[in-house]
Amino acid sequence: MNDRNDQYGKVSKNMFEMIQTMRRVGRNQTKSQQGIHHGRGHVLGVLIDNNNIAQRELADLMDIRPASLTDLLEKLEKDGLVNRIRDDNDRRIIRVTITDHGRQIVKQNMKARRQMEDWMFGSLSKNEIDSLQAIMQKMTSSLKQQCD
Repeated sequence: MNDRNDQYGKVSKNMFEMIQTMRRVGRNQTKSQQGIHHGRGHVLGVLIDNNNIAQRELADLMDIRPASLTDLLEKLEKDGLVNRIRDDNDRRIIRVTITDHGRQIVKQNMKARRQMEDWMFGSLSKNEIDSLQAIMQKMTSSLKQQCD
């Protein structure tokens, strides 16, 4: 059992190190592209697929507190990347849309992400990538069961 725990610890450490490195590389790439940090970039990415969404729905979808989302949206709106508009049918609802400039930022970020993916996965074979994906899905599923 102890050997297995040591093994888990080593794998966990490697995973966390990889995640930290991915964040560092991502930050370096996106800083040169408008200074959009991860949280703001994530909002824009979600809006690409869910444009004109109610602000509360967006918070639920992103699994963040509505107040935290409001802070992010204020900054994004100030930078001209999103618009917040009261719903015509229900004035209590605020709808969030991504601007053309916001779409350009997402496009740039996706290009940077693809570059990082090429660096990360370029040395792996198709079989290794398939195995990695299956393993990660299995691990994610196991963790999600703990949240339910």
